[in-house]
Amino acid sequence: MLNKFRSLKARLLLLGLVSSLGVIVLAGATLWYAQRSKAHLLEFVEQHVALNRSATVTYANGQQMGQALRNIILDPANKRGYDNYSSAAEIFTQESVRLLELMRKDPAEASKAKELETRIVAWRPLQIKVFELVKAGQVGDATALLSPQETPACRAHLAGKSIAALAWKA
Repeated sequence: MLNKFRSLKARLLLLGLVSSLGVIVLAGATLWYAQRSKAHLLEFVEQHVALNRSATVTYANGQQMGQALRNIILDPANKRGYDNYSSAAEIFTQESVRLLELMRKDPAEASKAKELETRIVAWRPLQIKVFELVKAGQVGDATALLSPQETPACRAHLAGKSIAALAWKA
């Protein structure tokens, strides 16, 4: 009888050890999967959420620049239009650089980065030219440049496959 008791005791001890080992393996696997999930989430936030945020800020400030430019043409004496333009242009410049960097890191967006950069490079000088014409008192020339050249360049830059598409990408 004592022999059977020891055998039962040994079996219970073995069962306890195997159960403990199972719990330890499951805990280790859980920690590994949690770390892996954290890395994937951080990558998603650092790339995709940052790309969306940067596109939204760039888009909004591009729109603000266009509106401020039109307000300057309507009332060249109003200093607030110039201030709004300068503020939006500063943020736009910073965010568009960041946006292009983020786009180049994302394989799905990398091919679009060069096209977007080309549009920005073509659009910004037109805005600056309109701005300079207004400052020089040539509002008529500024208006003539705005409608047929700057506005279409702005629309091409802010709409379609560029910033707006990135900003509202699902």
